[in-house]
Amino acid sequence: MRAWAVRQWPVTVGLVVLLVGDVVSVRWRDVPGQWWVWPGAIALCALALAAARWPVGAGVVGGVLLVGWSSVLRLAGAQVVPELGTLLAVEVGAVAVLIVVAVRRESAVVASAAVSSLLVGGVAAQWLRVEPSAGAPIHDRLLSAALLLCVCVMAGRFLRNRDAERARATRAAVIAARERERLGLARELHEVVARHTPAGDAEAQAALRCLAATLRGGDSGEAQRVRAGADLVADLKGVTQGGGTPVMLEVELEEPVPAAVSTTVLRLVRESVANARRHAAGARRIDAKVRTGDGLIRVEVSDDGRPAAAKTSGFGLIGLRERVHLLGGEFAAGRTPEGGWLTAAELPLREPEADVP
Repeated sequence: MRAWAVRQWPVTVGLVVLLVGDVVSVRWRDVPGQWWVWPGAIALCALALAAARWPVGAGVVGGVLLVGWSSVLRLAGAQVVPELGTLLAVEVGAVAVLIVVAVRRESAVVASAAVSSLLVGGVAAQWLRVEPSAGAPIHDRLLSAALLLCVCVMAGRFLRNRDAERARATRAAVIAARERERLGLARELHEVVARHTPAGDAEAQAALRCLAATLRGGDSGEAQRVRAGADLVADLKGVTQGGGTPVMLEVELEEPVPAAVSTTVLRLVRESVANARRHAAGARRIDAKVRTGDGLIRVEVSDDGRPAAAKTSGFGLIGLRERVHLLGGEFAAGRTPEGGWLTAAELPLREPEADVP
């Protein structure tokens, strides 16, 4: 809801400005019975804001509202200022927003339902709100409406094409981040095995073969296990120390941990702590918990800060998620109800078994 409100502020400001202009214009002209138009105009503005979530539904209801409220104005004998083409400026703005959002978010066939409804509602308002002889000639008003429709449709198509280009660029960046993470995982495991096992050790070769099978999606029946204890605990303490927000580390390791899993746990904690120190504004502490149990190792890193103003690309989280999924685990990251950030992962204490075709 908060993110939706942030995205909607330009539309809200624009509609408020148009509404204030209409109020000033109506009061200056002293048109009798003009107050009847405001409920319908405000309702149409509300639909324009709701279009971000329900583009087609808001557009269809907007067309129905134009017809219904114009009928009310006709029965009440109220007149809209003719120079504005029977619709208030804020109503024209709301209709434009509804058309642009529908064309931008939906396919041409689906968006046509909203556009058609709004078009019918706008045309009906030409006859229902003022007498045919009042204001500008009817053909001039219809021509203006047609021009507005064309501009809105073209703007919606432009934004839709731009969104598609951004989505393609994001997908390409995600694929590249996953590939980098696979290669990084291979390099890191190779370094771990080389550092902790003597040359020619059969277990080291088994671990490397296991990783290669995991990365190519093949059989990974061989598993190398490293006793969870001093090495991993010492490494975790090393990555959680240093300057910045203090880290409360809790480690409970009672089961053997594979080398690939151990390396991934260390990477998860290191990057999660670094992200919290960098982006959690006002955080007083960071909690890092690593526990084993029931054949799983669970990692949780949380903070009590609030989101910083600066935005990040999110590719670091994509890399962590890919790394965890490669090992058959589950990954989640997001805002907590208290306002802080939580990164959590759960990995099996075994090498992942690939499906045999």
